[in-house]
This record gives sequence, structure tokens and C-alpha cells, in this order.
Amino acid sequence: MLARLFLLFFSTGFLLAAAADWPTWRGPAENGSSPEKTLPETWADGKNVAWTADLPGPGAGTPLVLGERVFLPSVDGEEVTAICLDATTGKQLWKQTVGPNKGFPRKGNSAQPSPASDGERVVFLTGTGWLAAFDLDGKELWKEEVTKSLGPFKQNFGYGATPVFIDGKLVMANLVRVPHGKSFVVAYDPATGQELWKVERPTDAEKESGATYASVVPIEFDGKPAALVAGGDVITIHDLADGNELLRQDYAGKKKQKHWRLVATPTVDGDIVYFQDPRGGRVTRYELADGKLNETWSHKGKYGDVPCPLLYEGLLFILNGRDRVLYCFDPKEGTKLWEEKLPLSGPLRASPVGAGGMVYCVSEDGVATVFAAAREPKQVASFQTKRPGTLATPAVAGGALYLRDDERLTKVAP
Repeated sequence: MLARLFLLFFSTGFLLAAAADWPTWRGPAENGSSPEKTLPETWADGKNVAWTADLPGPGAGTPLVLGERVFLPSVDGEEVTAICLDATTGKQLWKQTVGPNKGFPRKGNSAQPSPASDGERVVFLTGTGWLAAFDLDGKELWKEEVTKSLGPFKQNFGYGATPVFIDGKLVMANLVRVPHGKSFVVAYDPATGQELWKVERPTDAEKESGATYASVVPIEFDGKPAALVAGGDVITIHDLADGNELLRQDYAGKKKQKHWRLVATPTVDGDIVYFQDPRGGRVTRYELADGKLNETWSHKGKYGDVPCPLLYEGLLFILNGRDRVLYCFDPKEGTKLWEEKLPLSGPLRASPVGAGGMVYCVSEDGVATVFAAAREPKQVASFQTKRPGTLATPAVAGGALYLRDDERLTKVAP
């Protein structure tokens, strides 16, 4: 338990500054869940909608919620902007330009990465390679064009990973298609934007398999905070002091594929890593011990590809967003407890979120489906939100859900 509390501290940069905040795109525990207890089951037909705020354009970045402020990126014409809203009223408090926008196939744009915060500052990254930090009042602290050092972002559908704060450093990776340049992991000083270290991350993956859309994940290695990076057919763990590679685990095996890019960010729980193969393959549980990632169970099947694993209420939820199926596993034993087909609603790109004893799934077409977080399947609600373009994972904070679509941010509260 102490190790997990320590992990929670260094992953966010502050010990759940407020336990009900949503300080990273994966939530306060970096696993898609929130400790919030009372949340609405439905927001159909405007019920339980506290406010909606119009946005200047689309974006897939998950909102951050820190106290009474909400932060999110948005396309605004030819630019990507950083926006801060009042959490109580939805009123815009400030807006700053981060960098240029560029369109990508299938609705992609340069506002795909989510912001990150250590409680003192908020960092925004664009899909065109501009990284900028602001204080909570909107003052620009620094701005860097990181592709000058990391090389261009070469992922087919645009860069979508989110930087992460680990032990006072801001860490990110650029894993690209082969042979379109080298892949790197890098750490920055969040106060100045200065590059602290950069290491090459080689791979023998081929073509698109070299690329990843997954974000770096905090983990503990030999009692010290470290960075887990997944993609290019391998999982690596890096020393935060210098970026040195501490561990390398192959997840592709002998049957390497040329077009198996990784999308879903792994979920870490102490010394356990839950990993989804690219393109809806296996779900695997690894245990970090003796400097190795040891496979403890694995399920072969047609599981998740884009949505990330959710660990909540002692259960592991995997969402197949293309086929619209939610799976529930016993995370320790690996037993599949149930699977439920979601209503016809188009694909789901947003990751499932757990809070208030429920699991929330929202489709790209704006259909929300809510399940009880239980060992037996129970659908609580399913309804059309009339909010198409929902690509961003919802945020949960202060007894409310924050849902972002192409045109607006909606706060839902009982």
C-alpha cells in the first residue's frame, strides 16, 4: 500500500492535490478511475447538465480539472489553443495559443494530446510538436518546438500521446514509423522547458509497428520512480536520472507484424502492468519482479485496440471500441467474468472511466452507456447525448463528469 501511495505521489507531482481532482488524462490514479462516490447515471435530454461551454473547434484531449478550473486544448482555426474554464459556471477564464494546427486523416487534428499538470503549471502539447507551459492563471512560462530535437512526428494519424510528470520531470516519447527517422524518449525541466536528457529507443519493428500513440506511464523500478514506454513491439522502462534503459520486454513475439502500431496506453498498478496488444489482440498481465516483466496471465481474443484498460473497484475493464463490447476480468486471476455488447452507436475511441460505482462508455456518435462496476453484468443506462464527435475520454472531479465533443464541453452533475 505504501508503495502505491508513493507511486501516486510521483506520478502526478503532488499527492492528489485534491483527491477529487482529475490532474492527468488517466485520472488521479493513472488508471482511468476516480474516488468520486456520487455521480449521475444519465444526462439524457439535458437532465443533470450543469452547463455547456462552446469551444472554438474540435479536439480529442481529455480535460484536466484542478479545483475550480478546467483545462483543455482546442483547435481554433489554424491554431491549437489552451483554454481554461471556470468549473462552476463554464465561463472562459483565459485562452492562449500553443502552436499551429494540422489536419490528419479520420477527423484527426493537432489538439489530440491531453494537457498535463503538476499542480503548479499546466503543459499543452500539439500534434505539430509545440510544447508550452502556463501557470494556472494563464501566464506563458515557456514554449518549445520539440520536433527540432526529437525529429518530426511520424505517426499515420497524427501525434496523440500526452506528456507526463514523474518525480519533478516532464517525460514524453516520440516513437515513429520505420524507417522515418529515429525514436526517442526525453525529459524536460517543467519550470524552464530545458531538455534534461534524451535517449534513442531502438527497435527491430517494421513499418507502422515502430509507431505508438500510447503515453508514457509512471512506474516504480527498484524502489525508484521510472518511466514505462510501450510501442515498437517492446515495453521499456527508463531511469529518470538519465533516461538509461533499465528493462526491455518484447510483446510481439515471433509473429511480428508490419502494421501493428500501438494505441492503448498500458495501465500500471504498483508492480503490475496491464497491456493490450495492438489491433485488439491479447490482454496480458505482467508482474515486475527481479528486474523483469513476468507474464502472469494472458487472454487471446478480440479485445481492445484504442481505449485503454480501466482498473476500478478491484476489476479490470477492457473495451473493444470497434465491435462495441465491454469485457470485465478478475485482474489477479485473469478470469473473464463477463462481456456485454453495447448498443449500436458507432465506434468508441474514448477510454472507459470508472467512478461512483459505475463504468461510463461514450461513443464517437455521442451514445453513452453506463454499467455497474460489478462482477455480474448490469447495464444501468444507455442514451443518445446528441453530442457527436466525442473522441476525448471523460474527466471526473468534484462530483461531476466533464465530457468533450467537437463543439462543446459539458458538465454533468446530480
